[in-house]
Amino acid sequence: MKDVFLKSMHAVFLAFLLTAIGSTPANGQCGGATPNTGDFRSAFTGSWTATSTWETFDGSVWVPAVQEPDASLTTQLTTLCSPHNVSVPSNSTITLGGALSVESGATLSGLNAASTLRFEGTTVTNGGTISIDDFDFMGTAQTLAGAGSWTVNDFVIGGTSTTTLANNLTMAVSTLTVNTGGTISLAGFTLTLDGTLAARTFNNDGTVSAPGTLV
Repeated sequence: MKDVFLKSMHAVFLAFLLTAIGSTPANGQCGGATPNTGDFRSAFTGSWTATSTWETFDGSVWVPAVQEPDASLTTQLTTLCSPHNVSVPSNSTITLGGALSVESGATLSGLNAASTLRFEGTTVTNGGTISIDDFDFMGTAQTLAGAGSWTVNDFVIGGTSTTTLANNLTMAVSTLTVNTGGTISLAGFTLTLDGTLAARTFNNDGTVSAPGTLV
């Protein structure tokens, strides 16, 4: 009887362990080796607005999130972990503060779905894939980094934003708009707008700051 009970408990523990492993991002260090309290990372492929997509760091361990990353973040980092695809729902706008990192093998999606990510934070680092209808930089001093893939119908630098490149960058962009009062600072790097999309329009009512090259 004792052996049956122990085998039963072993099976329960094994099932629990497999479930826990299954909910952990493929990269155990996703979100950084030393995350900060309030950081977010993806736990699954899913919608940005589904809390089940996310985990948050409570100061000691990663735990299931009770809300999605949003404009209330200030210094916190939101990381999309490989191999997850986090989608912005159709006909909706996500506003995000803090910093955003898309890991190699991860995807932020929402192309051709009237999906918008309005970024009001400090730094976007894209090492994976960003494929979205509308990506807007609407903060103040902002940085665009990483050598990942960009496919965006409308890429907007807002009137309060100075967005600075941290490296050479190639983007498939239908329309790049720098609003009045906004600045895109090339900082000695090259921003290449490739011709993958049907149209390629540059609307400059603000400032393109040299040195650097806009192609």
